[in-house]
Amino acid sequence: LNPSIAGLYNNRGNVYFELKQYEEAIIDYKKAIEIIPNYYECLSNLGSALFKLNKTSEAKNYITRRRAKEQKRMGENDTGTNTGGMGA
Repeated sequence: LNPSIAGLYNNRGNVYFELKQYEEAIIDYKKAIEIIPNYYECLSNLGSALFKLNKTSEAKNYITRRRAKEQKRMGENDTGTNTGGMGA
């Protein structure tokens, strides 16, 4: 799949989030993460939407996942082994 589609899902999820349509936002965020599992912004967005629905445990899992992936990426960048980006 084209990675730019993940960005479209994330953006639409953001619109749903702003409209307080959190269930719809979650669906789109999860679709984006299926395309790019390391989509850091989207992992955070998903966590935020889940928190809004009081799905605290699931939300924490996505926030923790985002932090772990970002820390790993930052460590790889320090050694020059990864160029960063939305994911991959």
